[in-house]
Amino acid sequence: MINDTLPLSFGVELEMVFTFHETLLQAYLNKNNNGVTIVKDINASERRHLNRPPTQYLLTRPEYLSWGLTGTAEHPGAIQSRNGQFRTYGDEPLHVAHQLLPGKTAYVHDDRKKAIRFVEWHLTNDRSLTGVDKDTLIQKLRDRIADIKAANDWDSYGIELVSRVLPISDESFTEINTLLAAINGTPTSHHGAFPSRHCGMHVHVGHPTQRFPLPTLQHLAYLLITYETQISAMHPSHRREGSEAANVDIASNRDNFLLDPARIVKKLVFDPVTRTVSRKNRWVTMQSLTEIRAVIFAKDMTLARLVNLMGGSKGHMVNFSYLLRKPGWGPATLEFRQHEGCLYGPSVKWWVLFVTGLVRLADHLANINAIHTTTGAGLVGYAFNEWHENMSFVDLFEMMDFPREGREYLGAQVAFHAVSSVVEERERERTPDSEEEAEEEDDDDDDGHDDGHGGKGKGKKRGRDDDDDDDDDGGVRPPPALRR
Repeated sequence: MINDTLPLSFGVELEMVFTFHETLLQAYLNKNNNGVTIVKDINASERRHLNRPPTQYLLTRPEYLSWGLTGTAEHPGAIQSRNGQFRTYGDEPLHVAHQLLPGKTAYVHDDRKKAIRFVEWHLTNDRSLTGVDKDTLIQKLRDRIADIKAANDWDSYGIELVSRVLPISDESFTEINTLLAAINGTPTSHHGAFPSRHCGMHVHVGHPTQRFPLPTLQHLAYLLITYETQISAMHPSHRREGSEAANVDIASNRDNFLLDPARIVKKLVFDPVTRTVSRKNRWVTMQSLTEIRAVIFAKDMTLARLVNLMGGSKGHMVNFSYLLRKPGWGPATLEFRQHEGCLYGPSVKWWVLFVTGLVRLADHLANINAIHTTTGAGLVGYAFNEWHENMSFVDLFEMMDFPREGREYLGAQVAFHAVSSVVEERERERTPDSEEEAEEEDDDDDDGHDDGHGGKGKGKKRGRDDDDDDDDDGGVRPPPALRR
């Protein structure tokens, strides 16, 4: 890997739906909350009342889908029912999960009390996540939950497992694998975990002894702007620009580099069928490379200005805003937020190595003064392949000297997500155009299956909800290594 002597550290935030059998929760309650009982029968109206995610998530997370507990709202984040007879979970599921980790290697804290030092692992709830319905539980944990009767003894809750600051080493990835194995469980376990469609894996990258130099961050910004489309190809469609998540969690870093209005230019286009090249009209929405370089590498650039150029806030594919943290506010890290939720060790490893490889490449380009200039003429070029018609993530692999095994792994992800995107598009094309057609299909397809909290699942495929990212979607199955 290029520039592999650069000392870097990283941390991961692993969002998930944690699932557990009633006996595990009851054992914790018996030990710590004398007299508290589990409430399973909660009507839809009450579930909407109990649901208090951040405002931007209300449309896609409309209901509280977990069990309740009798008693008052004494726990952090717990919400009282309207009749005052029960409340939502506080930190109880976090403590159930904590008991499962080897050596109890994490501590528990509420989402509202953010950690600022990451010297050990920790478990926290995540108010942007919810549990899932019983159909989804059956589908996700087929090896543990056979049917709806069995599912009624299981519950789910959205949590986040956050690592300590880790060096980039085999030992760190072994440590991650050990905790993932514990939280995932086995077919005989009374617990399990999986990422829903709303989950993400966030990777923080920092320097163990100092802040990143501004030139390194400028070159990283330029890499991210030029290769955003190619990097996005490594992710499923629901983690790309234009998706629901892009509106609130992972907006493009390119927004400040768009043309307004877009313009039409003549471009050379290669036709793979006829193997000919022709000049065709193409809409161009991005500024030219010369214009982008002039902005990013301006002589009067400051860290604060660069952070604003790259979005200025947390909810972007790459979050630069934490670089402005003052001492005592938390680590001054780059946060790579685009990856979907993931509880599979190899996927965590190769994505961590890829994003840290981008930082290494950016630092290398800064050190060799990769911008080509001429006396008095300003910026005229760059020392690596820039935009062209056939540019690919492979260009990044080459520049990073990325390991062959990692190229194959991430390349397989690109291929799988490309096919999945085509299947999803075809499914959207088959979606009824009117409410009347949708109602007709509901009448024809209704299997009368209970939706897991009191209603009938009209027109709803067994085991599918908007959180579902199962392995059997539209007939497309990922390679075995990519199924978690």
